[in-house]
Amino acid sequence: MNEEERFPFQKLDAYAVAREIAVRIHEARIADAELRDQPTRASKSGFLGLCEGLPNEAPGLRRRYFTQANNSLHEAVGAVDLAVAIGAMDGAAAAAVQSLALRLKRMLRAIYRQRPVSSATSRSAMRATRKDAASVASPQAAAISRAAAASTVSARAMAKARALSARVTRPAPSAQLRHADFAERSASSRSFASRTCASRTAKSNSFATPKAMSL
Repeated sequence: MNEEERFPFQKLDAYAVAREIAVRIHEARIADAELRDQPTRASKSGFLGLCEGLPNEAPGLRRRYFTQANNSLHEAVGAVDLAVAIGAMDGAAAAAVQSLALRLKRMLRAIYRQRPVSSATSRSAMRATRKDAASVASPQAAAISRAAAASTVSARAMAKARALSARVTRPAPSAQLRHADFAERSASSRSFASRTCASRTAKSNSFATPKAMSL
């Protein structure tokens, strides 16, 4: 099979090592029938579980498949060790399987903690899209969108969305408008005070004129 015809997960070292373990156990021809069946099935199950988990992008499914592969690997190693102990398997063949199993265990641990590349890229793209949208939309509109999206889960979020909507459709007066209104009221008050003062002064002058004439 050409390299170009292989799936991406088939080019990984973990895939090659897991397959080699299954091949080595199969070729060992363990003399004990029961021990021959156990590690053979375990190595095959671990390899196939790895094949299901490697291309899978769902974190939950990846965790399940890799856990299955890890458990099957340990079962196969234990069965091989017991086969050697009872003289049913060649020691050199068992040592080769043990070495490969240690390599695969480290690989499984690293893969288990690693996120799928496509999922991480998708999440980064979604975050960038949200950031761009937030920079264009007003803060009130962004808050309304978030609250509306959560409204299917919480009635409290629905009320919050309505309150924010009312705030956007009926905005409060700006600071400049409030200052202009205050200045207008102040000018009106000063004008009224000036008129009142002038009226009182005119009345005082009218009362004082006859008295001055009598003198």
